[in-house]
Amino acid sequence: MTTAILITLHAALLTVQTPDLQRFGCLRTAYPNHVQALEFDAAGRSWVRTPNGRFAWDDGRAKTFKQLLSTPDLQDSMAIAYPLGEVVRHPVRDEDPGRFRVDGFLKSLYGSTAREVSHNLETVDWMPKHGGKRQSFNGRHGAAEALRRVSAELDALPERFHRYVKVTAGTFNWRTISGTRRLSAHSYAIAIDINVKHTDYWRWRVEREPELPWRNRIPMEVVRVFERHGFVWGGKWFHYDTMHFEYRPELLQPGCVAHPEHTHDEEEDR
Repeated sequence: MTTAILITLHAALLTVQTPDLQRFGCLRTAYPNHVQALEFDAAGRSWVRTPNGRFAWDDGRAKTFKQLLSTPDLQDSMAIAYPLGEVVRHPVRDEDPGRFRVDGFLKSLYGSTAREVSHNLETVDWMPKHGGKRQSFNGRHGAAEALRRVSAELDALPERFHRYVKVTAGTFNWRTISGTRRLSAHSYAIAIDINVKHTDYWRWRVEREPELPWRNRIPMEVVRVFERHGFVWGGKWFHYDTMHFEYRPELLQPGCVAHPEHTHDEEEDR
């Protein structure tokens, strides 16, 4: 019986391409105490095993962009490599690395209800050297500790950068994303919005600019601090949200990011 299982598993692994296994490795590295194994069935579907059950890694369905937003599997959530570092080109249409979220998986990581998430909150002293206000952030899987490290580095930046980040626009808020029925990353207390006064959001401009030319006023010195500690930035999305930073360490593992030097063949203006 053991031999049969091994043969089935080996056959399934042969159908999984190397980049997919690499992405799974990034997921497991990001959440080593939660992601246990990648499992397969005879139909070629695959799941990620966790202490809270299993979640589809590859459900075998081709999806439109809207379906990727509403019903992604875990492989979908990591399919677009996050472009680490400098913005060397503007995102092409629907290039939104990190916007495809598997709510069931996030609930298993951080809490499945507002009450559960509230129990997992820790207080983060935000930029205390410059009078920032305390923030509530999820203490599970390193999220709050990562935000503390971000705060310390931002506190040490030259004064000209503080106006972008000292004042914030929220962390924990159990709510849906504007214009959708999908839960926001703020529901899990793993996202922080910085000073709205200096930011841009695609929904504010889509009626006047349906082609959504990329907009941003946030310095890369600020963005790099967040990225160093596992946060993706909404300013690297085609549907830009430059106030938004979200703790997604799986997308920032060395084997899963896109580096600027790999994207020079793309035109800057889209």
